[in-house]
Amino acid sequence: MNGSITPQNSSPNKIVLGLVLLGALVVSSFYLISWYCSVCVRSTSINFEGPIIWAATELAKGHNIYPLSSHAAQPWIAILYPPLYMILGAPFAALLGNSYVPLRVVSALSGAVAAVLLFRIFKAQACSFVVALAATAFYFSFAVVVYESAECRPDMLSMALGMGALYTFVRAARDQQDNPIPNQKLILPVILSALSIFAKQQGVVYPLAITLCLLLNRRYKTGLIFASSWLGVTASLLLLTDLISGGLLANMSMLRAVRSRIDVLTSNFAGLGLDVIKVLYAVILAPIGVLMQRKLSMDERLPLILFCLSATIMCYTMGIPASNVQHTMPALLGLCWWVGLSLRKMPSFMCAVTLSLVLLNVYPLMLEQQAMILIETRQKQDIAKLRNLHLEGKPLLTDDVYLNLLTDSKPVFVDCASFINLWKDSGKGFDELNGKIAKKQYPAIVINEADAHNGGDRAFWPAPVIASIKQNYVEKDILFCGPWIFVLFVPKQANMVE
Repeated sequence: MNGSITPQNSSPNKIVLGLVLLGALVVSSFYLISWYCSVCVRSTSINFEGPIIWAATELAKGHNIYPLSSHAAQPWIAILYPPLYMILGAPFAALLGNSYVPLRVVSALSGAVAAVLLFRIFKAQACSFVVALAATAFYFSFAVVVYESAECRPDMLSMALGMGALYTFVRAARDQQDNPIPNQKLILPVILSALSIFAKQQGVVYPLAITLCLLLNRRYKTGLIFASSWLGVTASLLLLTDLISGGLLANMSMLRAVRSRIDVLTSNFAGLGLDVIKVLYAVILAPIGVLMQRKLSMDERLPLILFCLSATIMCYTMGIPASNVQHTMPALLGLCWWVGLSLRKMPSFMCAVTLSLVLLNVYPLMLEQQAMILIETRQKQDIAKLRNLHLEGKPLLTDDVYLNLLTDSKPVFVDCASFINLWKDSGKGFDELNGKIAKKQYPAIVINEADAHNGGDRAFWPAPVIASIKQNYVEKDILFCGPWIFVLFVPKQANMVE
């Protein structure tokens, strides 16, 4: 058998095997229910998926989704991600219109592929069936991973491609043992690494981790060949797309001036909820298990490198306003991978103990899906109210561009969070918007209820914008038609009494 370690718990007792299989079944149920709700029940935005749907729809029409001119004037358009995920959705958008279903299916399939790849990584590294299943289910029990596999966002596709790069590298490294890895065995890791980055920027952690793993293990020649190859392929894809669109690189680097903040970082970490307990458990367990092993091969050091690298980058990116908890996914992968390798040297019952922690997610995830189902009827009614305003071809100012797609109105913002956070830091950009609000140039405004009723900057909009809206518009209705509760404003009439 390849590898430096023989499975220590390849013959677990039937009770442990049964408990691990039960835990894996519980995790699988999370995904089946989540996928069913997102594909068959939920027809509106779950987590501000509007910009992705807008981009896929525009690509289907043959339009440029990275117009550089739209950074300076209305409509303000920003697509911060490379186009691979939207390219996959464009053919379906041409056939089905503004539907979330196709891209949510892409995310779901990516999640399934990622789970198989992670299981295969553990098996390639001499883990028993029980350890491989327990560690894979442990990672995929994190709520952020469950949610991302059901949303129109590129994170899961990027991770699946990155995991493919990790798996093909691990296989190549273990096949060669102490011999140099042939260049031809680096082709798949290079291609998958580049595609992972072409799906989302955070995919860069996977080839970076492989590169550092090679260099730290004194495989300098192989490391340099691998690094130059994935950098070359990635640069070619990005530069070609930028040449065609004229604005990809400017969009990707748009938020470089926005400062990372500790309060945003801690708030995003709080978004892990009860999963923090699992993180603490893993941080304690993983080093103990590794210390019990006398020697680790090169590829077995890769999880620690991935974790340290991803956690370092994550602490910066998760502090940027409008970022989210999905930035934890690569770091959590490295940590859970590390846990899996540690479990090889531990008694088999530790697999059952590890997987028992998935029960922490059962209640909150079930409540979340139940709420999605219960609110769907109300959302359809409120979407009908919006459509009855007959906003076709008119500008609608809103948090989520998907409401523009639903009403056939002109978008004022595509990804308003990026512009607002950029303007907050720079102190510029709000004059034109406030001027249009003062002139009542928008026949309707739909913003989140937290900002509309609290007047601060709890979500997106700063206080001066809220004040301008309330001075020139009147609240007409409360709408459930997206990730939050929204408030509908319409222009005040000249003879309206305050």
